[in-house]
Amino acid sequence: MVFQWVSNMTSNLVELDLRYNQLEGSTSSNFGIVMNSLRHLLLSNNYLKAKDLKSFINICTLHSLYLTLNNLTEDLPSILGNLSSGCVRHSLQELDLSGNYITGTLSDISVFSSLKSFFLFGNLLSGRIPEGMKLPSTLEDLSVRSNSLQGRIPKSFGNACSLLSLDISNTGLSDELPIIISHLSGCARYSLQELYQNMNQINGRIPDFSTFTSLKILYLDNNKLNGEIPMDIQFAPKLEKLYINSNSLKGVLTDYHFANMSKLEYLDLSDNSLGLAFNQNWVPPFQLLSIYLRSCQLGPTFPMWLQTQNKFVHIDISNTTISDIVPEWFWPKLPLQKVMTMNISYNSLQGTIPNVSSTYISISMQLGSNQFEGSIPLFLRNSRILGLSKNKFSNRISFLCGDDAIPIQVYLDISYNQLSGDIPDCWKQINSLIYLDLSYNNFSGRIPTSIGWLLDLEALLLRNNNLVEGIPLSIRNYTKLVMFDLSENRLSGSIPDWIGTKTKLQIESEKESILWEFTINGLLSKKSSSFGSLTKQLIWKNS
Repeated sequence: MVFQWVSNMTSNLVELDLRYNQLEGSTSSNFGIVMNSLRHLLLSNNYLKAKDLKSFINICTLHSLYLTLNNLTEDLPSILGNLSSGCVRHSLQELDLSGNYITGTLSDISVFSSLKSFFLFGNLLSGRIPEGMKLPSTLEDLSVRSNSLQGRIPKSFGNACSLLSLDISNTGLSDELPIIISHLSGCARYSLQELYQNMNQINGRIPDFSTFTSLKILYLDNNKLNGEIPMDIQFAPKLEKLYINSNSLKGVLTDYHFANMSKLEYLDLSDNSLGLAFNQNWVPPFQLLSIYLRSCQLGPTFPMWLQTQNKFVHIDISNTTISDIVPEWFWPKLPLQKVMTMNISYNSLQGTIPNVSSTYISISMQLGSNQFEGSIPLFLRNSRILGLSKNKFSNRISFLCGDDAIPIQVYLDISYNQLSGDIPDCWKQINSLIYLDLSYNNFSGRIPTSIGWLLDLEALLLRNNNLVEGIPLSIRNYTKLVMFDLSENRLSGSIPDWIGTKTKLQIESEKESILWEFTINGLLSKKSSSFGSLTKQLIWKNS
């Protein structure tokens, strides 16, 4: 085996990397004795079992042992018991057992007297964390993410004075948050920099975090936190990332809660019943990169404190009860960033959108379900995903065309507006489009031939316009189309035979979202028709 070969070759190795080699079976019996200089042993992505690790216990110089994604199926106490029976327990600083099939529950690891990092995420651990479980005084990083633990964090974790990062996310823990924070409020509150408790069953109110003087990252999202956030608490002063979204929190957050948070860059309060009541003249001490406030209570006026934010790359203030004209200062902020996402949909935002000079590329711009009016500005065409449905946009959609257009769009929804005129014949420029919805407008004229150049298109929805004549032959080029709706127009002519070759099409009833319904001038009847392997009743009706 390779371990025997390495043992015979040299004893002066400092690092041995054998990842991704499909290794299995026992190691050489004298491997640990011979490797008297080895510090780093990387064995991830192999097929090793716990019984294959016996010779490692005598590598007295070993600092790092990486066994991620192997075939460890034994219980954790047995694995740790075997490793701790040799001198490696004194030298080992990093132990990674993640992504295996390890069972049992967490057990005491204080015998590993030099251990700094211990990773167990993605195993089959279960049961309660023993109240008496001790951590080495040297431990800095502990991750048990994505296991099936129960109960609470023991008080002993709060006595780990060197602890920098604790990840207990997605483990099923169900304690109250104030108790958890109380248990971590020993000397660990001065050292802890990262705390991940998201995707659990943790309940209770948000406690005061101001005594966690080194905390930079706090994830509490997707739990069962509830109740009002007390008016007199504050978050950790050095926080850079705060995620408390997707809980059942209530109450009002004021500028007092954020007064000392000059380092904050990522804020997510989404999907709670929280209100934000900041003083109109308040200048936040932070500059946010990500602002996620979806479904919070920000309205009815547009939040003026956003005027102070000049670095944000992602902003989501959708469904936040804002009923106001978007201030003139807001739109020029968008081109400051080269890549961004913005979601301000499901409000009652009003006014026109100015055409801001920009060459930026946006990942996603969602402005749907508002009351915007006027023409669609040119700068929005640089968005890969653009949602403008259910507004009052009018005039033509010439914003799509032009020599300087950037052909990057994959999703375009401008349905339920008041757009009119011919559909532009410039679709060759945006041939990356996958989803196109122009339904419920006032478009007239023919379906443009160039629309057949959208070879990646999966959805073409043109329902309820004033389109005339027939279906362009170029549409037969589609091979990925699954949603196709031309109903409630003034189309004429015969239904093309090639439609029967589009076996991916969803042909559903009128109660569903997609309907093969064609309007034929001067004809009102119902007929059954067979399209290749697809048989469905078509509804032909006079306009």
